[in-house]
Amino acid sequence: MSFVWKTSFIGYPNFFTGKTQANELGDFFRLMADAAGRGKSYGDLKKEAENQFGITGHQTETKKAAFQEFGLAYVAPRSDLISITPAGSQLFNLARTSASADAEKRKVLLLLGRALGRYQFQTPFPAGAKQAWADSTDVLPYLATYYLLTKLDGLITVSELFGAVFGLQRMRDLPSLADRIADHRKNRNPFAKLSGLPSRSGTQANLKIYFIADQQG
Repeated sequence: MSFVWKTSFIGYPNFFTGKTQANELGDFFRLMADAAGRGKSYGDLKKEAENQFGITGHQTETKKAAFQEFGLAYVAPRSDLISITPAGSQLFNLARTSASADAEKRKVLLLLGRALGRYQFQTPFPAGAKQAWADSTDVLPYLATYYLLTKLDGLITVSELFGAVFGLQRMRDLPSLADRIADHRKNRNPFAKLSGLPSRSGTQANLKIYFIADQQG
């Protein structure tokens, strides 16, 4: 089976004014950062999240895994300690409320883009994957995608995601990947799907949807 990217199946939080699920996820981060600042444990956070958002402990685990991927917060394995990264602390200072985030929109977006760009699969907390899988790649997926967007007229198609981009395993191969995609476009030759993609069509769709949502967050 070929190598294929794995990302958290959750959209990117919106810290600005609004009433969408993405805005609610932004509010969840505020609760997480505030709980850390108050010295609350991860167990305490789960209880507060249930009271404030009506979500289960399992749903809190899912959101926590996403914030680890976004480079904003984490909980070390076998610990009950919430840790906010330097980027997460800066974000919380800029966006304690949606109104303050609106007032600092450019700074918030630059900070979030930089945090995503630093994310790599090779971490102690691989998203939806085993450690051996994470250690097999040096890819920074969002940074790689930013590079491809600059080289490919600001556009990456679904065929290119499922047939080429999600198969990148080494950053050194990024320039040749951009050339290969450009060549396929020139010849109007769509990519076949990578063999390592999830077999369930719904799971495949989630990989596309949530990765794109992270890029646009």
